[in-house]
Amino acid sequence: MSIRRFLEATAAAAVVLTLLNAVVFSLAFPGGLLENYVYPRPAPLIGYETAAIVATALLMTAIYVGAAPTIRGRRAAAFGFLLGLLASVPAQLSLFAVVRSAPWREAVLICWTAASWSIAGSTISWFLTRDAGGGAKGR
Repeated sequence: MSIRRFLEATAAAAVVLTLLNAVVFSLAFPGGLLENYVYPRPAPLIGYETAAIVATALLMTAIYVGAAPTIRGRRAAAFGFLLGLLASVPAQLSLFAVVRSAPWREAVLICWTAASWSIAGSTISWFLTRDAGGGAKGR
């Protein structure tokens, strides 16, 4: 595994997650899904969001390299979906335990995370397993 391929996969995942969360999420949920919290941070939150997306892409790529270096296609998407559930279910349940929120909002956020991580996981897998002159073909 070359560092270049690792960084390309991480960058591609960050781009995919940014597009999904900045564009598609805003189109699908124009009013947002979160309740009004008591002490929200003032907008814009782009620095925090960017850090979260880059960290997610980096950690997902590391997990794919370590746990699933050769999976492709639907299996890569399913692995990303599972990672999304692993991260979002406990987080949303913890959030639901301490704030007033409709259960369906938390369920939608869990589904969103799992679906977007599935797409990002497929992207990571493609970058990690693409043929670089012979080798990964046919797996």
